[in-house]
Amino acid sequence: MDYWTLQMGYPLVSFKKKGGKIHVTQEQFLIYPSGAPTDVTHQNLSPNTQSGSILVSPDEDAVFDVPSDIGWIKGNVNQSGFYRVNYNADNWKALTTVLLTEPGKMQPADRASIIDDAFHLFRQVAAVLLHLNLQIYLEGVLSQAMTDLTMEDTGDHLKKILRGRLVDFLLNNGHPETLKWAADNFVAYKNGNSTVGVNLAPIMKCGGVRTGQEEDWNFVWEQFKSNKIASEKYVLLRAVTCTRDPAILTWLLFECLENRYIRSQDGISTIQYIFENPVGANIATNFVMENWDQLAEKYGSDLFALTRLVPKMTSWISGEVQSFHVLEFLNTKYESVPLGLQTAILQATEQLEVNVEFVKWSAEKMEQWLAEKLSASM
Repeated sequence: MDYWTLQMGYPLVSFKKKGGKIHVTQEQFLIYPSGAPTDVTHQNLSPNTQSGSILVSPDEDAVFDVPSDIGWIKGNVNQSGFYRVNYNADNWKALTTVLLTEPGKMQPADRASIIDDAFHLFRQVAAVLLHLNLQIYLEGVLSQAMTDLTMEDTGDHLKKILRGRLVDFLLNNGHPETLKWAADNFVAYKNGNSTVGVNLAPIMKCGGVRTGQEEDWNFVWEQFKSNKIASEKYVLLRAVTCTRDPAILTWLLFECLENRYIRSQDGISTIQYIFENPVGANIATNFVMENWDQLAEKYGSDLFALTRLVPKMTSWISGEVQSFHVLEFLNTKYESVPLGLQTAILQATEQLEVNVEFVKWSAEKMEQWLAEKLSASM
């Protein structure tokens, strides 16, 4: 027996309601589905408030009776099994409605697993609207959590970490209130009277540079050059890469080769930060391709340096034209690089193919949904 733990991927258990019966099947979950399904897995069920367990074979459906007026069914109760769960479109919509209107009917683990499964199974969920509704739900949860936590740097260690993660997420996604918080407190920071706690200060500085003008960037850059404390220099270096000015980002990239102000040991990290900047991703990709030999010569003694950059080159790309140029470049380098870097190139190219296929699958549906919304609002 070839257990699923010895195979690629992991089980995907699917629920389909047909009249008064639920049909449960399992298969192997892969980005590109192929190969044999898993042998055996247990499936916990939760139709509304009832629960039970069944055994699912890869060779035939498991079938059980349910009331014809059942509202929804949730698999993998309390996320007790290591597998993903998919449903037919009607049940996805019903689960989304519960999350949006009556989230208390489910345990936190079940709410989280529905969101996680939906995002990972996006290609297999029929309605793009489901994904967008879940985004609305998630944004609502995070905004409410931020309201409950407040911006005061108080609480225990875990609460401080949670607050920082939430503020960083909301800032990166353009949340208006969080952007205003960063801009207002950055002004106070420049004037020397900032009251932002140490855990939120790095995020505030990044947000201030992002929303500010060139003079704001210059202020942080001068702070970086004059500061002698290593931990604070790290925070300031990351903050200057948050700018949305392409010219400054390009200058910073070349500074990673020249090392007049940015130390050699900080060069790769700086390039990574610029990759994480939406404006800088394309600039950094072109920079790495055009200066590959110089980077290899300068950082070649660090076995993992270029290995850290290759995934960044492909993680943001979803267009076929961009994909073609980067794939062509990586293919020319594959044979001449060490084994570890070859592995990174293979993994990066696989991710790039996934990104492109995802856009092909979703673009038309997204355009249709937006067209319907626009026409309805006119």
